[in-house]
Amino acid sequence: MPRSDHVDAKREARMRERMAMAYWLTEAWYCALYSDLLVEEGLQARTLLDQPMVLWRDTKGAVHAMEDRCPHRYAPLSLGKQVGDNIRCGYHGLEFDGSGMCVRNPHGGGQIPRSAALRTYPACERGGIVWVWMGRGEPTFETIPDLSIFEEGSPYQLGQPGWLSLDVPFDLMIDNLMDLSHAALLHENILGNEQSIAGETRFREENGLVYAQRLMPNIDPPEYFDLIYLNDGAKIDMWHDIHWQAPASLLLDIGSTHPGGTKDEGTSVLAQHIITPVTETSCMYHFMSARRNPPKRGEAEDAQIQARLFELRKMAFAEQDAPMIAAQYATIKRHGSYRPVALASIDKAVVLWRRRHEAALAAETAARAA
Repeated sequence: MPRSDHVDAKREARMRERMAMAYWLTEAWYCALYSDLLVEEGLQARTLLDQPMVLWRDTKGAVHAMEDRCPHRYAPLSLGKQVGDNIRCGYHGLEFDGSGMCVRNPHGGGQIPRSAALRTYPACERGGIVWVWMGRGEPTFETIPDLSIFEEGSPYQLGQPGWLSLDVPFDLMIDNLMDLSHAALLHENILGNEQSIAGETRFREENGLVYAQRLMPNIDPPEYFDLIYLNDGAKIDMWHDIHWQAPASLLLDIGSTHPGGTKDEGTSVLAQHIITPVTETSCMYHFMSARRNPPKRGEAEDAQIQARLFELRKMAFAEQDAPMIAAQYATIKRHGSYRPVALASIDKAVVLWRRRHEAALAAETAARAA
């Protein structure tokens, strides 16, 4: 074997060893999809934590999540159709109810094998999202974030929610979001600039959450922050605040006010980011936003500004964050390991969330072994 091939094989072996370790919490709720995507008589396929599942809404409006595999010939049930409250396999017509039991075999005398049963997952709806409990234990609801400010009737001005499927591990996405300092460089002139590099970031842990708060006083406004505030190009105090809630929900608060002003005197955008591991190397990313205390403008001007803000958010992620994280992951795979050098002044939030995540993984692993 050529030396280069041997080195590549060793790197792949190290990566496989890493991936074989506990990687995500299972005793937790994860975001599967937005509720409005789950219409009556419509099956949705999703993979959460490497577990393919089919989701549907029954005739009473309740949501269900079940293993996406007919036990007969392993055809995905999501390729079948909903019949009343049940799912009919599109391959040979076996039907399954919301408990995972086969309730109809259209062949022969209709005998149903005892083993024709599937795993189901507890599912619920909160904040316009269908959540799925991936553990074997009794569900608790602490890991579902409070999304009330993003629901209809909120006092805030709501933005358009969205979601993306990404070919990067979920933890790199969380690292990116918890790292507030990169906005000054990667998102230069959109969410940051040279002046904002000098901003001070403070970190803390409280009630199981990890917080990072970054203040950048008396700077020229990047375009996004100028638009949400007075749109006059005058200097501002700017802030980026975020907190992480296990297993993978993050609330970002970014805003601006006049130099020396309070946050209440300014305006901000609250953005909820929810990351769902799909496999060890891919994830789903759901996001929603709400504007707090937007300046009063004419309807036409406000619509124009809202459209531009949407463009800038899309540009910041699709053209800047996503390519950078993908390139970072490609480098990690080539290197065969990931042991980043930490910069104490900016990386503490990443270190803290990972430390909490790893401690929770260890506790969960120990509980299963007990």
